[in-house]
Amino acid sequence: MQLNKYKSQNVAVFGLGKTGLSVINALISSGARIYAWDDNEGQIANAKTICKECNFIHPKKYNWHEIGTLILSPGVPISYPMPHWIVKLARSFDCKIKSDIELFLEAKTASQKVIGVTGTNGKSTTTSLIGYILKSAGRKVAIGGNLGLPVLDLNRDAEIYVIEFSSFQLELMNEINVDISVLLNIAPDHIDRHGNIENYIAVKSRLVEGSKVAVIGCDNEFTAEIFDKFTGNKIPVLASILPFLSFQSSNTGIQLGHVSDMKINLVSNAENIAAAYAVCKLLKIDSNIIIDGIKSFPGLKHRNEPLGKIENVLFVNDSKATNAKSSEKAILSYKNIYWIVGGKSKEGGIELLSKHFTRIRKAFLIGESTEAFANTMENKVDYMKCCNLENALKLAFREAINNKEKITILLSPACASFDQWKSFEERGEAFCKMFENLRNAFTITCAV
Repeated sequence: MQLNKYKSQNVAVFGLGKTGLSVINALISSGARIYAWDDNEGQIANAKTICKECNFIHPKKYNWHEIGTLILSPGVPISYPMPHWIVKLARSFDCKIKSDIELFLEAKTASQKVIGVTGTNGKSTTTSLIGYILKSAGRKVAIGGNLGLPVLDLNRDAEIYVIEFSSFQLELMNEINVDISVLLNIAPDHIDRHGNIENYIAVKSRLVEGSKVAVIGCDNEFTAEIFDKFTGNKIPVLASILPFLSFQSSNTGIQLGHVSDMKINLVSNAENIAAAYAVCKLLKIDSNIIIDGIKSFPGLKHRNEPLGKIENVLFVNDSKATNAKSSEKAILSYKNIYWIVGGKSKEGGIELLSKHFTRIRKAFLIGESTEAFANTMENKVDYMKCCNLENALKLAFREAINNKEKITILLSPACASFDQWKSFEERGEAFCKMFENLRNAFTITCAV
């Protein structure tokens, strides 16, 4: 993406992870002069090997009177619990603070459409599903943002951009202008960053307010209220009445067909499917193409992902479930569950899941949240404290394989991964490898 507006301009970039490096690359190719920094010395050292044209100088030594814009990475807080020091410094000189997505929206052409997707849960699946259907319809599509590639690395010639927005990214933006927004749901999350649920809701609402048409999930109390208050063009989607999709403009639904025809789990993806259908209809995609796309969509890795069976035991990787509301969808998809749960807990823990404990045969607790979750489960569901994922899987399988009933061993942590892993992806990949090792060992044992 060419950022011609910044040619010969002095621009500061703070945060040198994937997003920051993407920004630097786009700005350098557009002829800007870059001043780059990070709190992490390792990130600076890495960036120096990649970005030879940058000025790596501590921001306190910048001549801020000559710097027009500071581009922040999403991980840098601008308000709660307090603005990062670089934010305070830039504001003291009235320097504009922007995000990479804002640069992208400035640079795209008027004919290129942008679909923005957000929500607490399901946004990655919905973003991917919309892109998948549009590609199958022959549209030239690019998918990125919080999911996959940073927006400035996307194909500049795409006809439609499908962008996932996190609350961190939305918080950074001064202006938002997208053709279609999707707000799926809201549940308490990232409260340590936003301070309280009201601030979190306000940040998520910004995408709706900055769109020409808003597709809003109305099964959720927070988003239903946003729908009612929003005075712009809007379409409600109600996942609760699938296999039919509800639209404001029509009293008739579109039947998707038999559940068995789909590769993804309908129970955990109902809201995502409904939203994707609504967006694609707005873009005038034929209904048959949309439905065929929904049926053939393979789903996302680490999201309610069936790995395979060993005898009577099904293994499911739902490592992407980093809060209780997300885990709820996977729990409702199965019965006789041996639940591997735990990690760095979010606000509220797993209290809201207690109404589903009858589906849990036994819970295997891991990570930092072990004691808190044990207290929640006391006298409600059988549990075992396992410390880590490897122990939990071994103990769960040992019990499940001796059970004649069909059992699902479900990794759905309802927690962030950062107590024991770098990311939910690393946690999920580890679980996949453990499953493969277990299956291979079991096969060899049976053969002997």
